[in-house]
Amino acid sequence: MGWSFHDGNQIPITQRSTARKHIASPLIAEGLAIRYTLEHALDLSFSSLHVASDSQKIVRAINSGSPLSENYGILQDIAHLSSLFVDVIVVSIPREANLLADSLAKQSLRALEQLGS
Repeated sequence: MGWSFHDGNQIPITQRSTARKHIASPLIAEGLAIRYTLEHALDLSFSSLHVASDSQKIVRAINSGSPLSENYGILQDIAHLSSLFVDVIVVSIPREANLLADSLAKQSLRALEQLGS
């Protein structure tokens, strides 16, 4: 999982990634990445956040409040964390527009795989 923060002019502020073993699906991984992003933003004392994900399914679930059985708890965490901000917007973007986060996630996964070998 990887995420990055940029200011309103798209100037990078910080980025982070983490890898976890035994994630059951890409949808769960994306939900966890958004949860970690919200936690990191709170640690940085952000009051507003614009979250962009390349997972249309998770974005729809977050914005509609509709539970997805495979990551119900993660979506509840996201809803709670979102309530701690003044404003949170979650949008879907094409994977090609999310290359930095994708690259961070892949680097983290490779590092985890190397530790396991």
